[in-house]
Amino acid sequence: MQKLNTFKEKGQQEWNRLRDAGKQRPTSLMLWSGTAASAVAGSITLAVAAKGVIAIVSTLAIPPVALTVGAVAGGALGWNYLHGNQNSAASDAEQMDAMPISGATTMAGEGAVAASAVAV
Repeated sequence: MQKLNTFKEKGQQEWNRLRDAGKQRPTSLMLWSGTAASAVAGSITLAVAAKGVIAIVSTLAIPPVALTVGAVAGGALGWNYLHGNQNSAASDAEQMDAMPISGATTMAGEGAVAASAVAV
């Protein structure tokens, strides 16, 4: 048991020595070591993300998957296009109903109204 306590004390002393040595480092060294650690973490993250994107793109390159995704996307775009045109056509019809029909007197004058009344 004494050997275990001695080993534990030596480990604690070594840890304290390393911690004290770390506190004595210049701030520029601490700054650059933090920057280097961040750069390594960023590059690893980017590499993993790139592999994920490549995996997704390579999966989409398989013909059955590409045809399925293309069909679903094309159907969705066509559906949105047709429903968008129906909505705009309905709003055009509403605008036409709201317009006053007094263009005959303003465009052609009183003579055109009289001539159309005689023709009827």
